[in-house]
Amino acid sequence: MTVRIRKSDVDLRDKVSELDRPIGIGGQSVLSSETIQDAQNVLGIGRRNLFINGGFDIWQRGTSQTGNGYGSADRWSSDGSGATFTFSRQEFALGDNPTPANRYYARYAVTTGNDRARFYQRVENGYNLYGRTVTLSFWARQTGNRYMEIDYISSLNGSLQYNYKAAVINIGTDWQRYSVSFTIRDRTGSRGSDDWIEFRFGQGGETSTVGYTWDITAVQLELGEAATPFEYRSIGEELSLCLRYYKRIWSIGGASRVGVSGNVSGTNAYVTIPHSTPMRETPSINYNNLGTLFFETYTAGQQVLTGLSVNTRSEFVDGENDNITLLCTVANTLTNGGNLLLRGTNDVDWIDFSCEL
Repeated sequence: MTVRIRKSDVDLRDKVSELDRPIGIGGQSVLSSETIQDAQNVLGIGRRNLFINGGFDIWQRGTSQTGNGYGSADRWSSDGSGATFTFSRQEFALGDNPTPANRYYARYAVTTGNDRARFYQRVENGYNLYGRTVTLSFWARQTGNRYMEIDYISSLNGSLQYNYKAAVINIGTDWQRYSVSFTIRDRTGSRGSDDWIEFRFGQGGETSTVGYTWDITAVQLELGEAATPFEYRSIGEELSLCLRYYKRIWSIGGASRVGVSGNVSGTNAYVTIPHSTPMRETPSINYNNLGTLFFETYTAGQQVLTGLSVNTRSEFVDGENDNITLLCTVANTLTNGGNLLLRGTNDVDWIDFSCEL
């Protein structure tokens, strides 16, 4: 018996024409994705930006700095490496913001340049990026004529690997978006408590002392080979992310209550400060003027602080770091059992809690 099988006709012309459909770079990336996660990264689905405060909305410490280290924009640090600079907050005029950032941009104004002058951000748990391709994108403009070098270093359990150059970018004089993709070098070892990758924006090895100014905002670091639109997060959410690493409590004149204590031992009192966001680890503490912080009591009036530190007694350390206990010392003996109000005298008084990377 003969069995005949007939297939439907195929129009080869139509099939060939499908190969010429303009699917674009993004479409090709989706079609070539090997996993669902790869496709999500291309499409920009879910949380993408590994940087915190990439739109420069949060400035707890102040709106400018001229020294090295953390001093102005949250999560961003600077190192002049011998250069003189000002890192400051700038604001777009209403209706004149060509970028996707909310309101602000950072200005890195270098008066006298030097090699390795830079600003940077450290990404926590950087080992998650080892051997993976990332894309760094940002909006920028320049006054002057200085190439921007993008490089990174990594820290794994205290062991550093230095200065991997990712790109050198010629920043134009008008606002525009720049992006670069590169693969983070793989490395082996054991994890520690301060593992990070530091992504740098700077002068690189160029030794010229000629000044320049870079304006930058909408900075985004994401997994994958393509830059997706800048991920906008609400101000409240961005602040919450920043508070994991740093919190400043300001005193609003003499009416401000920093905290309340009822636990007293001689000249010491313990004040618990609640934190809306648990901190990365037990923080260090800093303050601008100890002599303007005082306890107000009903029996002994005002008692000026002579010492202030984070208490390390185990019964006062919260494992989640969402409550930090301060050990406050005064000159005179305090009465146990009475409520003490920890207050400040001036508007500019502050207490810092920091566990930056």
